[in-house]
Amino acid sequence: MISVALNFGFMGIVGIKLNIGTAMVASFAIGIGIDYTIHYLAAYHHEYTKRRDDRNFLIHTFYGSGKQSV
Repeated sequence: MISVALNFGFMGIVGIKLNIGTAMVASFAIGIGIDYTIHYLAAYHHEYTKRRDDRNFLIHTFYGSGKQSV
């Protein structure tokens, strides 16, 4: 919900009109953002359960979620 509100709110503030093309691009951008969020949360959960006592699990999460893996 937040990503939809931010995306279309930004488009309204900047003055981008909503038409078929901009609605499709916005939908794809929101979908990609949701996919990356799911991958990040999965990496966060994995690193948190693996390194509960280590406070650097967030650093390992950043490096473990994406193309670069440690």
